[in-house]
Amino acid sequence: MQKVMSEQSATDAEVAVEMKKRWNLKTPEEKVRTRLHDVYNLSAQVDKMDVLGIFLTAMAQVYGPHSRYSTPKQEEDFDIQFKLELSGIGATLTSEDGYTKVVELVPNGPAAKDGRLKPEDRIIAVAQEGGEPVDVIDMTVTNVVKLVRGTAGSKVTLTVLPADKGASALPEDITIVRGKVELTENAAKGKVESVTAPDGSTRRIGVVTLNNFYMDFDGAMKGVPDYRSCTRDIRKILDEFKRQKVDAVILDLRANSGGSLMEAISLSGLFIKEGPIVQMMDANRRLEVQYDPDADIAYAGPLVVLTSKFSASSAEILAGAIKDYHRGILMGDSRTYGKGTVLGVMNLTKMLGWANRKFEAGTVTYETAVFYRINGESNQQRGIPADIVLPSFTEEMEVGEMFNPNHLPWDKAAPVARPEKPLAADVGYAEITPDVVNTLKNHSKERFTTQPELKKLREEIQRFKAMRDRKAVSLNESRRLKEYYDEKAAADRADALLDAVDGQAGAKNDDLLLHEALTVTAEYASILEGKNRSYAGK
Repeated sequence: MQKVMSEQSATDAEVAVEMKKRWNLKTPEEKVRTRLHDVYNLSAQVDKMDVLGIFLTAMAQVYGPHSRYSTPKQEEDFDIQFKLELSGIGATLTSEDGYTKVVELVPNGPAAKDGRLKPEDRIIAVAQEGGEPVDVIDMTVTNVVKLVRGTAGSKVTLTVLPADKGASALPEDITIVRGKVELTENAAKGKVESVTAPDGSTRRIGVVTLNNFYMDFDGAMKGVPDYRSCTRDIRKILDEFKRQKVDAVILDLRANSGGSLMEAISLSGLFIKEGPIVQMMDANRRLEVQYDPDADIAYAGPLVVLTSKFSASSAEILAGAIKDYHRGILMGDSRTYGKGTVLGVMNLTKMLGWANRKFEAGTVTYETAVFYRINGESNQQRGIPADIVLPSFTEEMEVGEMFNPNHLPWDKAAPVARPEKPLAADVGYAEITPDVVNTLKNHSKERFTTQPELKKLREEIQRFKAMRDRKAVSLNESRRLKEYYDEKAAADRADALLDAVDGQAGAKNDDLLLHEALTVTAEYASILEGKNRSYAGK
């Protein structure tokens, strides 16, 4: 995403400088020629399976917004996302002016360990072990990646133009042994922050960031004892938090679009002792209840779950369970995404075996059931409401299931029996009451009107909203350029804050909403500590 620009109103001279900076790097003829070349090059290399995939996905989404066809390549990428590992050299690539350019190297990956390949280097040819080099100039990144990836232990030779040699660079061959690449930057992360609570006390808050519910399905099916999963990773993080004696925990799911249902259930179980987590209703209106798989509880202290309109599917299952058990406070956008449908996956390659055909045919994903919270309310369309709403750019965006065509409507099912005793009291904490939530909410609202950074953020959000809702633009060139400059500044600011939420490398803006959540959580921990002293004395 783009960097932040000045938020101040622009003069004509500033506008002129900015326009030149943004657009005058090439002549109009060069820009058009480059763009047409890229479009033609991309369309000329489109795989027939990709075209078929676009058609079949469009047809499938007539029946449901999350139904789709995945090509074998897309299925491979999907598996990588869930396993958080691949076999290759560990380099992120992009296309620029016909060249394949190295964006970054995965830490501890084969290329990073080798040390010769560098960011900004341009790859012009790829050769397999014992094979002839294949020219990759003007080749799509997708096809280049196919050549670079391969079995662990095999060798691949890249012909590159080193970035540090500039325009006079001569081609150099770099041979790298492929290996297992662990995508650790996409795994759950934990950190401990020291925060001053409004009462002046210092609180240690553990923050867990989880951007998807990953799980190595293949490893789990094969009985691999140390297969990768987000529940296992977060249990380790929580154990470390307990060792560091944190006062409270924040689980940040703002950028979490979902993932494994099994992981959503097992991860929810880390915060409760036992009981139902979610219900599922199939097409025949049969309800099935999914329970916490064990009676163990990994963390029993004060808990806050951060959500946004981008928190979807499995993230909503966990958020709904935490809310229904009064186990923690939900904070963030007014609601989550609202994706409450269960997806089934059909492997078409296996089905072709029945017709004596053998080739990689991809998979079909389709909606098979609907999720319901244990209180009977569906996750679908409306999402999970927050207890404390924080002003944000995402709150003002038209994001969510309700904006998808052909989505299922919200409805209710029968509630399911759950433990009579509130879990909070069961583990030694006073029950979360509306009074506590209202106190935290009111104090947060006050900070957004008094603290300079939060006040400025709220003003920027209002400006973003006003621009979004505007129905007319000026036809005066100078005035329109100023409007563009201000619009771009607001959009860049929103992008930069989203970069911070996503945890993207190079994000240069503080995550102001996380800072506010830390303050709220610190106050929450202080309030609960006082209530617990009262509770223990009864």
